[in-house]
Amino acid sequence: LYHAPAGGVGQIFAAWGKSLGLNVIGTVSSDAKAEIARKSGCAHVINYSTEDFVERVLEITDGAGVRAVFDSVGKDTFSKSLKAVATRGMVVVFGKASGDLPDINPFELAPRALQLSWPILPQYVATRNELIVATTDLFSAVRSGIVNAEPDRVYPFERLIDAHRDLEERRTVGATVLKI
Repeated sequence: LYHAPAGGVGQIFAAWGKSLGLNVIGTVSSDAKAEIARKSGCAHVINYSTEDFVERVLEITDGAGVRAVFDSVGKDTFSKSLKAVATRGMVVVFGKASGDLPDINPFELAPRALQLSWPILPQYVATRNELIVATTDLFSAVRSGIVNAEPDRVYPFERLIDAHRDLEERRTVGATVLKI
């Protein structure tokens, strides 16, 4: 389950996941973003503004839940993500676009042996070699056509505030680039 698959990272995830044979379920906040998520590679798309994504995930997975949730949204999706993940599943949080996560007692994860992670990029590309391996994989996926790296919007540096506001207000889809 991937929250926000219409964003830049989300589109990469959906396309790359599909190429690896994953059944990616995406959640979005609008019908327009749902179409982008489908085109990017999501097998199923749920508009969490109009549907209960936990119910739909359980329906799609025959009641099992998903093996992993990738969540960059945060406050609006986190608690329900814990309900959508399968026993022994993992919730990977890597952002908080909608705000801070609620406090969680680690013992809430125990009954279903859930795992919770918040990976940050510097820990995965801490050495030059790790950075080269990661970028080689990404650029290979771009060259092969698996991943579309075309930016959706390019802002001149002078419009930095507009770009930031558009990102905060979820007016963007795909990659957003600031041109200096």
